[in-house]
Amino acid sequence: MEGHAIANTFVKTLGEPFAGVRAAVRPVLIRAHSQFSVYRESMAKAGISAGDLQTSDPLTLLKALSPLEGDAFYGLADEAFATADEVVDLEASSGTTGHRKRRAITYHDEIVESKFLARLFRVCGLGDTDRVACLDTGPLTLMVSFTRALEEMGVAEAYALSAGPDPAATIDDLLVLDPTVIVTVPSVLERCLDILIRGLAGRPNAKLRSLVYVGEPLRSTTHARLVDDLGLEVFAYYGASETSALGIECQAHDGVHLFNDQNLLEISTEKPDDTHGRLLVTTLHQEGLPLLRYVLGDLVKLRPGSCACGLPDPRVDVIGRTDGSVSLLGVKVSYDGIRRAAYREMSTLGPIDVVLSDDGGDKMTIVLPDYMVANEPLIRRSLTGKEPELAYLFAGKFVELELAFADDSHFKDARKEKRVVDLRKG
Repeated sequence: MEGHAIANTFVKTLGEPFAGVRAAVRPVLIRAHSQFSVYRESMAKAGISAGDLQTSDPLTLLKALSPLEGDAFYGLADEAFATADEVVDLEASSGTTGHRKRRAITYHDEIVESKFLARLFRVCGLGDTDRVACLDTGPLTLMVSFTRALEEMGVAEAYALSAGPDPAATIDDLLVLDPTVIVTVPSVLERCLDILIRGLAGRPNAKLRSLVYVGEPLRSTTHARLVDDLGLEVFAYYGASETSALGIECQAHDGVHLFNDQNLLEISTEKPDDTHGRLLVTTLHQEGLPLLRYVLGDLVKLRPGSCACGLPDPRVDVIGRTDGSVSLLGVKVSYDGIRRAAYREMSTLGPIDVVLSDDGGDKMTIVLPDYMVANEPLIRRSLTGKEPELAYLFAGKFVELELAFADDSHFKDARKEKRVVDLRKG
């Protein structure tokens, strides 16, 4: 695993390169250069010409490029929609962590993604006798891509089920399907877990055997209840809106496998021997939005040694976000994103506090200066009407929005960390 310093960090490749990595990287570099000015500029700064892409070692060329982060990504995404062939879909982040991240998905991308997802589900033991319920709050874009892959791999049944604001009704609908596997977002599951446990206790013939969680970390207390109270086998799925699927936990339960024949993966660390840092991704099969050394906003920790399952791919634990965002029923929210939304109609940005709690139900409390009281209706409309994912959660009564106001002394401490304060249980 070769490492070298970039911008005061050390970057090293994860795992051993697979046999065809050079043959896979070269066309990605050529495509990136021909279609995207962002990449042409990056290659020019690195002294790479179009001719070099045909004749020089592609891995050496790739490593010469600066990591892609910041505003460069948004320019790349804009170009993708102007240059990509056969765009059939769009994946976008919520935008509540800042600017909305968009990914153009081509027909080729959709096929590759379905095949890769099917491969991941097989790794965690799903097969042709399984009935799989994919449970999420709407919109169900991610879960629909899962059901497409599940149908391709030949499971007996696959459903995309929308969780309603009434947890009991959601569980009633779920139990009617009698799934063997549930795929869901942890915070969606947690709001109805007690009801699920009681419901399964009344159905001794239920066949539920495993759960795959996506989109956010699973609390250790929830994991213990799923294993100890329900006897389920629990698997972590890992992906991002910019890349789609990246990896999954296997039946050895020794970290998340990242498949380096699908993406070339690197880690950026503060010290050469660190085992935790930021993940960099070079996509090998993504045509609509090819990524070269793209810095994800995730911190990961490498797992040492080989896995008992026999897969050679590197394994990680996903330990947090570098942007300080947190997940609210699968929607990523951050201090900066909520602040911009609250002050959208104002001439300047001011201070806020953002607090998440779950006493009797999920609630977001936003504290603003008391001189903003007169603007409360405007602020509320901005938060509930112009942020689609949050609007769905608020309007559907999944999350309560509370606006509070405080005098200047509340915001005096300039040293106070600007982050979303998460007071939810666990």
